[in-house]
Amino acid sequence: MRKPSGFVLFLLLGALVLSMCAGGAFLYATRMPDPATADLRGLLRWLVTRDLSRESTEVQEQLLTRLELELRNGLDVDGARDQLSEIQQAQLLENADFLGRLWFLKQVDRYFAQIDAQRLRFLDQLIDEVHQSGIAKTLSALMAQEGHAAPGNMWAGLRERIQQWTIRLEPQRKAQAEQFVAAVHGSLLLRTLRATFSSSG
Repeated sequence: MRKPSGFVLFLLLGALVLSMCAGGAFLYATRMPDPATADLRGLLRWLVTRDLSRESTEVQEQLLTRLELELRNGLDVDGARDQLSEIQQAQLLENADFLGRLWFLKQVDRYFAQIDAQRLRFLDQLIDEVHQSGIAKTLSALMAQEGHAAPGNMWAGLRERIQQWTIRLEPQRKAQAEQFVAAVHGSLLLRTLRATFSSSG
């Protein structure tokens, strides 16, 4: 079964939190639930109470996979973000940025694992999954939460954050990440050209 994919996990985190907050107060326990089996409320506790950068790689990857699945299964954005305290919102954004970077670097690895002839197809599938998962709507909500105007173009809105993620990489890894970003933009441009010629024809 193909692994679920989505673009930049801070978007996925936003969808989960905004969907769950309206239900009322959160229940906290000393022991954190298993991220692989926790319900949505349990996942939310991870996102707003723990610094995920300090967790094990296994926990980070489990949370990443679960959040992608939940978004693909229909999580949507509503107007509940104000239900979070300032501390919870700050922790959410830190965790979103950390897992977003983790997701992005995994996509870089997946891209370069493809043979040259398959890379364009891989990017097409990735872009389709992003739009079909409702991530664009989530991005707009998170940008508004951070005090910025929501970008008209989802991919353009991610550019600055991706640049921040790649600054800290070693030179070879940074070069790969930059090539991946360029390939994504090239694929988007090709789609635009195809749509333009199709509509004019």
